Amino acid sequence: MARMITGFNAKDNEKMGDFSAIPAGTYIAKIIQSDMKETKNKDGHYLQLNFQIIEGEYSGKMVFERLNIDNKNPQTVEIAQKSLATICDICNVDVLEDSEQLHGVPMNIKVIVKPASAQYSEQNEIKGFEANGGVAATPRAAAIPGASPAGTPPWKQ
Repeated sequence: MARMITGFNAKDNEKMGDFSAIPAGTYIAKIIQSDMKETKNKDGHYLQLNFQIIEGEYSGKMVFERLNIDNKNPQTVEIAQKSLATICDICNVDVLEDSEQLHGVPMNIKVIVKPASAQYSEQNEIKGFEANGGVAATPRAAAIPGASPAGTPPWKQ
C-alpha cells in the first residue's frame, strides 16, 4: 500500500481526455496550442501543434502535429518547412515570429490513422492542410491581415 503524502482530491483535478484515434478523413480544425520542444535524442527541435476539431461528430477532439524544423536530416526539415509554409499561407502569415500567430484560424486537415505498433496504440497523423472550404488562402498583397476583402474573416463567411 502507498500512503499519499498529501491528500489527493480527485474532484479538484481535471480528468484525462480521450486521445483515441478518430477515423481517417478531412476535418475542420484550428491550432489551439503550440510549443517548441527538444527532440528525444536532444539533437534538434520540433514545433508541436495541437489542433482541435471544431465541427462535426468529433468536435473537441485533438490531433497533434510535430514539425521537425531543426533536425540533422535535411529531408525531414524540408518536409516540416513545406508543412509550416502551407499553414502560414492559410493563416496569412508571411513572417512567423511566434507560433501563436497561427492559433485560432480554421483550416481543413487531412487525417490518416497509423496502425497500432508494439509500442503504441493506433494514432492519427496529419497528411495535409488547406484553407477552410478548399480554396486558396487570401492573397496577402490585397488583404488586410485576418480579414477578407469584404472585411469579414474568411471563416465567418
